[in-house]
Amino acid sequence: MNLKLIYTIFLFNISFTLCSQVNKYGYPFLTNYISSDYKSSNENWSVALNKNGIIYIGNTSGDILEYDGVTWNKIKTIKNKIIYALATDSNGIVYVGSEGDFGCLLPNKRGELFYQSLASDINDSILNVQTFRQIYVTKKQEVYFCSSKYIYVFSKGKKISIKLPENSLFTFYIDGKFYISNADYGLLTLGKNNKIEKIKNVESLKESFVYLMFKIKKDKIFISTGDRFYFFDPQKSELKLIEDNNFVNNFLLKSFPYAISESEELFFWGTIKSGLAITNSKLNFIQTISDSIGLLHNSISSVLYNPNDQTLWITSLGGVSKIELNPFNRFDVKSGLKGIIYNIKRFNGVLYVATDNGLYKQILENNYSRFIKINDIGNYITSSLSIISENNNEVLWVGTEKGLFEFNDGKFKLLLKDVIVESVLQSANKDIVYLGTQNGLVVAQLKNKQWEFNKIKELKIFINSIVEDNEGACWFGSTNNGVYSFNVNNGILKHYTTKDGLPTLNDVYIFKVNKEILFATLFGIYYYDQIKQKFLPYYKFGHKITENKRKVIFATSGYNNQVWLNIDNRLFLLKPHYNEYLIDSISFKKLPEMTIYSLYTEPNGICWVASSEGVFSYNPNTPFPFKKPICVLRQVKINSIDSVIFGGYNGISQNKLVLAYKHNNLMFSFACPYFVNEKQNEYSYILEGFDEQWSIWSHETKAIYTNIPEGEYVFKVKARNIYLQESNVFEYKFEIRPPWYRTIWAYISYLIVGIFLIVIIIKLYTRKLEADKIRLEKIVEERTAEIVKQKNEIEEKNKVIEQKNKDITDSIYYAKRIQDSILPSIEAATNAGVELGVYFKPKDIVSGDFYFIRNIKQASILIVAAADCTGHGVPGAFMSMLGSSLLNEIITKPEINHTDLVLNELRNGIIQALNQEGKDTATRDGMDIALIAYDYKNQILEFSGANNPLYLIRNNELIEYKPDKMPVGLYERVKESFSRIEINVVKNDVLYIFSDGFADQFGGPNGKKYMYKRFKDFLLSIHHLPMNDQAKLLENEILQWRGAIEQIDDHIVIGIRIV
Repeated sequence: MNLKLIYTIFLFNISFTLCSQVNKYGYPFLTNYISSDYKSSNENWSVALNKNGIIYIGNTSGDILEYDGVTWNKIKTIKNKIIYALATDSNGIVYVGSEGDFGCLLPNKRGELFYQSLASDINDSILNVQTFRQIYVTKKQEVYFCSSKYIYVFSKGKKISIKLPENSLFTFYIDGKFYISNADYGLLTLGKNNKIEKIKNVESLKESFVYLMFKIKKDKIFISTGDRFYFFDPQKSELKLIEDNNFVNNFLLKSFPYAISESEELFFWGTIKSGLAITNSKLNFIQTISDSIGLLHNSISSVLYNPNDQTLWITSLGGVSKIELNPFNRFDVKSGLKGIIYNIKRFNGVLYVATDNGLYKQILENNYSRFIKINDIGNYITSSLSIISENNNEVLWVGTEKGLFEFNDGKFKLLLKDVIVESVLQSANKDIVYLGTQNGLVVAQLKNKQWEFNKIKELKIFINSIVEDNEGACWFGSTNNGVYSFNVNNGILKHYTTKDGLPTLNDVYIFKVNKEILFATLFGIYYYDQIKQKFLPYYKFGHKITENKRKVIFATSGYNNQVWLNIDNRLFLLKPHYNEYLIDSISFKKLPEMTIYSLYTEPNGICWVASSEGVFSYNPNTPFPFKKPICVLRQVKINSIDSVIFGGYNGISQNKLVLAYKHNNLMFSFACPYFVNEKQNEYSYILEGFDEQWSIWSHETKAIYTNIPEGEYVFKVKARNIYLQESNVFEYKFEIRPPWYRTIWAYISYLIVGIFLIVIIIKLYTRKLEADKIRLEKIVEERTAEIVKQKNEIEEKNKVIEQKNKDITDSIYYAKRIQDSILPSIEAATNAGVELGVYFKPKDIVSGDFYFIRNIKQASILIVAAADCTGHGVPGAFMSMLGSSLLNEIITKPEINHTDLVLNELRNGIIQALNQEGKDTATRDGMDIALIAYDYKNQILEFSGANNPLYLIRNNELIEYKPDKMPVGLYERVKESFSRIEINVVKNDVLYIFSDGFADQFGGPNGKKYMYKRFKDFLLSIHHLPMNDQAKLLENEILQWRGAIEQIDDHIVIGIRIV
């Protein structure tokens, strides 16, 4: 018998496709990986899972594909033949079976996997005619490589070969026992010492091959020959043909099962013709998954259930598929649905779906679930579905853009035309139904078995929700106008707005939980306090929803008093727990980003989600894959030379890596083989010894470090899946050696070289010192005489300099006497009706500041000025004497009778005296001055100032009179006249004029200027004291302020009290 021909015929005979049998609650999430994803052939034959959760795929090209949730890698084999079989042991070693070879994947020194043949010692003539389609690893970690001609056993380092009888095909390993399919004997087994033995009572299997064999339950093994199916009891050696099973008769007979995998409760059947079938342990049909709903190909070669995340991996002629077994299923365009889903209802046992493309209903044909469009009401947008009790019967009301339809007894009837109904509520009084429309409220009343519809004319709003309170009044929310209540019995309509406590008028959705009316808003959930007559935040669902002002789009109550919330188009399930609710949002992260329009819960707990992405169902009885994920380090690479130093194999313990300093730029690549939305897995890492804290969670799967200093490090990485479950922490230790110039041997060599250099330097320096000593002695002798001579000359010059300094100092002191004689005495103010005090402190011996006091008795005018000339010391003194002399001259002129004229004339005199012509090269010397003329007979005071102001203190308030912002001297505004201010003074007024030297003095704890603000405050604090006392206090204040800091300018302050 030509076995290869038989196998080829059954494997590729896919001339027909059986209709897929789909669960009536939808089909699971399915992800396909095609050749462009993994860069190899689209045909795959085997799949395995290692202890770290990494998937391995056997490909037609001879590649072994490795997928860790981030990257597809290819591992080449020697002969590049089809990989038919993969298996793993407890250490994570992957074993490989192919055409004409078998072997395993082993790590090299860097941890990179490579293929190692284990059949190199077998003669090619024997090996090349074999195809190894099964590999089994026993509990004793013995590995069996099985072909149709031989079984090769690897046990404790030894290899045993077992030759099979002619016409053998597949080998199966069940409960520690090996079974061999054989066309001549039906079924054989391996006995003690691997001796082939016959099995009794299996004659029915002769002349055929067993293609599939696995344990259904204790003492019950399922056997398939492709066209017949049996139960086999290994204890009694009894074989029974299966004749009365619906799944076997209606599916397997037409599908040719070839691969099998199982979970704790389910069996997953891979077939050659009809895709995948799922049954329970009793072989009761649950559903099928085929190319009609997205499977790449109906010809399945292997199936693997991954218990780590409840995913199912399928290899086929079209690629690799992954099915997620979780509480969520879906219907979409593959099921016949088109458009956006707005509403869902089950009516008379049939599921109806409202879309923007019309109304659909679910049908079941030959256990296949799909949706067909109901054409009776056309392609109109269908927005609402409601089940209404009518005359002791239930009918379905369908809201469309054309109007409201009633569906009963298979027929549609138009109830209300040209009204778009968004929400419907049947009152406790079954004869009344409230309709919320896009343009207000309509009340339907059943009279004489007919519905009468009356619109509430006062309302023209978009109503999105309606509930009824215990008093029979209905409450309805709107999209843009807050909340209303309406009592149909008395016709009272009330409107509630933000004045009543609502946080917003927009998109208020009303729902009811345990007879309590609640209001979902864009800023959380509220309730209406009847006593306070106000809307208040509702905290029974927890404080976070309302305090964080979460955008609650809508809400509904459902199965077991649970509450569903749509917050920002993400689902939250609130489960009652004593007197509070437990919030579950994590479970629904599996759902894609979408717009959620409504929810519908059934009595059995199934929740239906109507969305922009189709229909989703949630089954609370299906367990979630809430298992701790695994995080693995996949690669460590030296960036600077693009060299891999760790290839990712974690099956054996790794020694700590030691790297040279020049290789201190590293890139770590990591992955989390948790395959539920694996691209959404997040990672956090830290390099202990370098980082201070863990990185923030992100989808980034690489960490790059540059310029790592020498030292010992531990790279740690962890992952979390979409359900926010954190993985283990993976650790990788390594050491960066110091650069050669910072090694211990370098330091020793530095020390030796240093000592040697010091000795050489000392010897050379000693010789130099001796030579220098001799040379210096000669130089000293020569220079001593010269130095004595120079010393005498310097002493003579010093005497001359001292005499000149004395003469200059005497001259300056003489100039001071002259300046002091020019400065007036405060006695000049006698009989002028004032008390006058002067604080005058030159920086140097002579001063660039001066003051002027003159009492013109015949005119009853006292003239007082405080001037600050350009420079200080001798240059300033010259200017001060010039200014004083000019003032004495100017005030004698009868035509100069006001302070502004005095300053104008003083400016002209200075310009002429200094020969200032206004050219660029001309000197710009001058002075700042504050000048007052006090008519003490009439108590009128004139003030003119050049850059220096006048302070007046009256009733403990300081008034500042601003000067002209120009000096007395050559200036850009030389043609402008100075201004004059007239002030009516009263008794006890205190006046101050001054230069800028006092306020500009540096000092204090920080060495800053005294400043005018502090100067004003000080004057206010002392102005009531006698003027002579004030002068002393001013001197003490500035001495304390400047401390050890040098006086930087001349000081002058003149105080005048009106008496």
